[in-house]
Amino acid sequence: MINEFIKAFSLIFLAEMGDKTQLLALAFATQYRLISVLTGIGIGAFLNHSLAIALGIYISSFIDGVIIQMIAGAAFVGFSIWTLRVEDEDDEDSGKTKGFGPVLTVAVAFFIGELGDKTQLTAVALAIDSSVPVLTLAGTVSGMLATGLLGIIVGRYIGGRIPELTVKIFASVIFMGLGLVKLYNSVPVRYLTTTNIVLFLLIVSVALAMSTYSIVRMKRQGMESALKARFRELQEYYVLMNSKIDSVCLGTGACVNCKGPDCPVDCIKSLVRCRLRLGTDMELDYLSQDFETSGKSFDKEKVIDCIRLTEEAMEIERNSDETRELETVMALLRELLD
Repeated sequence: MINEFIKAFSLIFLAEMGDKTQLLALAFATQYRLISVLTGIGIGAFLNHSLAIALGIYISSFIDGVIIQMIAGAAFVGFSIWTLRVEDEDDEDSGKTKGFGPVLTVAVAFFIGELGDKTQLTAVALAIDSSVPVLTLAGTVSGMLATGLLGIIVGRYIGGRIPELTVKIFASVIFMGLGLVKLYNSVPVRYLTTTNIVLFLLIVSVALAMSTYSIVRMKRQGMESALKARFRELQEYYVLMNSKIDSVCLGTGACVNCKGPDCPVDCIKSLVRCRLRLGTDMELDYLSQDFETSGKSFDKEKVIDCIRLTEEAMEIERNSDETRELETVMALLRELLD
């Protein structure tokens, strides 16, 4: 029975490698605590895949086993082609939500973002062929959690060097192999004629070539997905802010009574450096503090420069969940000009 879990885990893990799920998890991890992000992913995946498993069980209850195997095989071949698809910005923005708490925000985003996606359809295909649906569900949800966590960790340490093309091709090959084996073992012998096989392989080859062309072209032109580009730009902003914010404070010689942690500059430093260490427990509660900046000396030009940088970052991240942290930084910077 454990094979049901391993199979589901492995296929979902492979299906989501380099996909928007990892990038979405990484984006949420720039704002929320790691435990909140993973909890949200787990809830969203559980609800989404529960629907998929239920559908798979329903389908398998009235369709002949041989036909089920053929459907599953064809589905895996389709997933192989789908895996190579380059997602556009609309796809990657589809999971955005606002106005909820961290866990609910992530859960809703993943639930909506995976509706009709290949991961949900993979879960349906797995359920059709499963003898223990509960283990299949556990495997698919665990696979989503694992790929999300890996995306956060890998993105944190190697960022733009994630080999998306290699990962997608590897996952595509696995799906294709499983699909072809299922089809070969389930399609009646009378249909396995040379003509039918050649025609099938020709159609699949054309579809694979079309999917591969777009992703190879993107790789050659040095292009990157919209969400990945936004993450890189946001990361660059925090790295730059980390180097600039120290120069805003003129030191204890100019500021008689240093407030330390109660100073907006120190709070900005903490926020920026927290952001550069994904998964910390830092909460964005600085605006509830009562700052005293009168009589304090700051380099106003440097403050204005930091405000300009933050405005540019907010423009990049407009209408996204990352704006909350940027708005906090902006409010703290403006405290320095009052």
